[in-house]
Amino acid sequence: MNSQSSIKAPLSIWSFVFGFILIFSFFTQKLSLDIGFHLKAFMFFSAFTLFYISVTKVKVNFIFELHDLILLIFILYGGTTVIYAADQLSTLRMFFGSLIIFFCYFSVKLFFINYSFKISDVERLLYFASLSFIIISLIMYFYGMYIIAGDFQSYEHIRVSGVYVERATPRLIGLALDPNIFVVYVTPIFFYLLLKINKNIFDIIALTLTVLCILLSLSRGGILAILSVVLMLFFLKSIIALVNGILNKKILTWLLILSIVFIFIFHSLDIHSNISSIIERRISSIADGSGRVDIWKNLLSLWAENPIFGIGWYNFLHYNIELFDRANYAHNTYLEVLVETGLVGFTLYTSFLLVIIHRVITLVYQKPELNYLLYLLLSILVSFVFLSLIINEIFFLLLAIISIFSYKTKLNNA
Repeated sequence: MNSQSSIKAPLSIWSFVFGFILIFSFFTQKLSLDIGFHLKAFMFFSAFTLFYISVTKVKVNFIFELHDLILLIFILYGGTTVIYAADQLSTLRMFFGSLIIFFCYFSVKLFFINYSFKISDVERLLYFASLSFIIISLIMYFYGMYIIAGDFQSYEHIRVSGVYVERATPRLIGLALDPNIFVVYVTPIFFYLLLKINKNIFDIIALTLTVLCILLSLSRGGILAILSVVLMLFFLKSIIALVNGILNKKILTWLLILSIVFIFIFHSLDIHSNISSIIERRISSIADGSGRVDIWKNLLSLWAENPIFGIGWYNFLHYNIELFDRANYAHNTYLEVLVETGLVGFTLYTSFLLVIIHRVITLVYQKPELNYLLYLLLSILVSFVFLSLIINEIFFLLLAIISIFSYKTKLNNA
């Protein structure tokens, strides 16, 4: 594709406004309408994207890439498992849900590729959408804490505004439905701000609020996913600094700032003088990962019986209830794919992820300032170990952004 054939429609203020709404809609998990399945805001706005493109009379370029093809084949294969699935309705729901979110992902790609957005424009929209999500979520959290008024026992396993109470512990969920998923939502802005070279005071405040949200979620898996990548980043930069014979004061300064922020939050957030007991309750179940180890054992026992083609897409919950009397999801994307779609589906899915990793590494090599995408992707892939994120909207939004940035970079280099 040459640059002459890739001239895009000029941007208007309405394109920027709609771009913000489109991205922000991916952060509003709570805004959904139950019509047999949950119709979420981002689904509506993704569909509206096609109408917007047709009204503005843009000549559309369809960019269908290798990872798109592999992912679509995986989805179609997952749909065929309905033939032998015990819970066929669940398989069909997952199949159509995956097709819908694939359509939404493709709509986002179409919109930003076919208008004259720069990479910096998309970054700015993602920044403000994420920050809006964080601010609204914090307001909802403190409002929920005001309603609960310290009576956590009475609200066990209940969502109150932006708070979810679990084991008599308040956890931030904000506009999300789960505190663990909430961390995935704030991961993009965290790494974007952490690795931004020239931070202003506004960026520092935003990063502080992001860290606050991560801590208030009390998500061990989410914190571990982010912390492991941050430590890896710090280790790599330290090694480079040592090799170059440079004492990287900036790295040490930021490590000190983050440490102070962590200490300040834990000492100043006195949730009715009970913060230590909250932490103790969260730590007390680390040994078995809140029952995840037993769940994973059940997964592996099911896979041993159906290693090639699996038990049927989105069927683990059914088997877990029937055979093990546990109403839990897999809490591990990799094992979930392996058990439900077998080695066939697992091979397709891991191939898809490897292509994405290669695409991001290539992109970062071409534009080093986009290095935050690599660390962001790695953090989410670590989250896959603790969460079921096959059709998570933020992951698909990340896929769209990677494709958009890759396309814009190739266009600029043409």
